[in-house]
Amino acid sequence: MWPGRDKCPWAGLPAPAGTAELRGWLDEEPVVVAWIEGRPYWPQDPYQSIDPSGPEALGALTEMVPGPM
Repeated sequence: MWPGRDKCPWAGLPAPAGTAELRGWLDEEPVVVAWIEGRPYWPQDPYQSIDPSGPEALGALTEMVPGPM
């Protein structure tokens, strides 16, 4: 459950700070894991490839990334 309401799910979360490094390999079945402050953060579900030029993918990315793109 997100701390914000349905229209603004990011409301109430702290501002992003720092960086995350993605480590992994892009073989037949790509595996990528975020590393933050030297620790891996494994995803709850597998990552999926997207076509960033597709309108659906662009809309989903726009919702996830705060601020103008």
